Amino acid sequence: MLTKAEACAKLGITECNLVRWAKYGIVKRHAYNGYIGLYELPGPHVPAKQCSRWNQLAHRAEAIRRLNSSKCSDLKERAVV
Repeated sequence: MLTKAEACAKLGITECNLVRWAKYGIVKRHAYNGYIGLYELPGPHVPAKQCSRWNQLAHRAEAIRRLNSSKCSDLKERAVV
């Protein structure tokens, strides 16, 4: 578990982006006390910051959810499915 500043430094994003990613479920946020949260970095599929109006955050979050919920463990087989 990382603080907001540590997670931002690891991912190379701003605090605003980290909060948005947590809102959409790309990064997991765990409540620590009333207003401070600790962040859990995604495992094998670390997201990268993108600036595009055609690849919106909601679509990226859905793709990451589908990747993480896949039953297949081999990345080559996962790409075919």
